[in-house]
Amino acid sequence: MRLSVLAATLSLVSVASVAFAGSSTVTRSTTDHEKHDERYQIGVKPGQRLEVQLDTGAGLEITGWDKNEAVIETRWRESKCPDARVDVVTIDDGVRVTSKYAPDTGDTHSCSMEIEIHVPKKFDVRVKSSGGSIALSDLRGTIQGHTGGGELHVEHLRGSIDLRTGGGAITVKDSDLDGTLETGGGHVSFSNVTGPVRASSGSEQGVKRGKTKGDSY
Repeated sequence: MRLSVLAATLSLVSVASVAFAGSSTVTRSTTDHEKHDERYQIGVKPGQRLEVQLDTGAGLEITGWDKNEAVIETRWRESKCPDARVDVVTIDDGVRVTSKYAPDTGDTHSCSMEIEIHVPKKFDVRVKSSGGSIALSDLRGTIQGHTGGGELHVEHLRGSIDLRTGGGAITVKDSDLDGTLETGGGHVSFSNVTGPVRASSGSEQGVKRGKTKGDSY
């Protein structure tokens, strides 16, 4: 099994070096093939978009920073996520990160993976994940997405948001937002949140709302 995953990883290096010649280049480094600790670097511009589609699910953290560069770091062990593959590619207006299982490996899988991403602070984000927590911080833009289950943590965001989880707590801090957050079950917590943002939980009554600037909780 390890040989098949390693072969796929080596194949990815070859494809990346050819497919992006003359455009934004995906630079990949691996610290440990056994652990699959990998780091990808891509030149980007503020105002572009990050697309994340995780068929394997993952604990996902996306943070904005003051660099015109996207850095994607993945951490997973083959024993905890067999038959998995992560791909990072450039698209017309940004970056796409995907995780999937190798073909012909059956319908039942178990995976434990962590993905940490840094992008410019002004960046749109779209996420589709089969499961796992999502943490977002220091971003300005449009945030859309859902996870099959896991906590949602939002901090220092400005813009619009449409984010859902099948179950898990929602925490929003120090943000100015419009839009909605929803969970199938879990506590909802707002702290220093302004704007017409709303959050609801299937296990709690009522809707949490952002405050008008100057109001207190």
